[in-house]
Amino acid sequence: MVLKKKEFLENQVNIYFYKKKLKKKIGVISEITTLRLLFESNAHFDLKLFKDPFAVADILKVYLRELPEPLISNSIYEEMIKIVKEDSTNLKQNAIKMKDLLKQLPKNNYQVLKAVLKLFNQVAKNDHINKMNAKNLSIILSPALLVPPQVIKTGKMDMKNAMKDNDARTDIIKVLILEYESIFE
Repeated sequence: MVLKKKEFLENQVNIYFYKKKLKKKIGVISEITTLRLLFESNAHFDLKLFKDPFAVADILKVYLRELPEPLISNSIYEEMIKIVKEDSTNLKQNAIKMKDLLKQLPKNNYQVLKAVLKLFNQVAKNDHINKMNAKNLSIILSPALLVPPQVIKTGKMDMKNAMKDNDARTDIIKVLILEYESIFE
């Protein structure tokens, strides 16, 4: 499902993401609902028939948020937080440290994370057109990719747990987007 959505987004990137302003726009509810039903039924269909890239992006966010465990698993959560809390300004050095930690992820988590971040790295490279820089993208992605262990353990997203390390989580995703090539290639 993620790879289908990623493929569609990549194919549509020149049409939508580089020519239109993306700034925090959401998809049309009817297309989001239709897409979700199609993906959940594993039906074969052509994503190019859907004209709203925001609907597909919304489905991707929902999918990532509904995973039983975030792509960046709790096994490396605390170490990732520690890296950016020590020095959030040294992106290159942080990327090197994160690269080693990400190798500890399950293979599927790593591959999907790599695909998602590749897409958002491409979007961020065109922020002068689409107004979605790495910081904006990290704000959108961090709640789906990095969930505090307390939230996973309790199953509750209360404000205290939701905000814990929020800036650090956003900084982690920003590094992963900006330093995609040095981490994954």
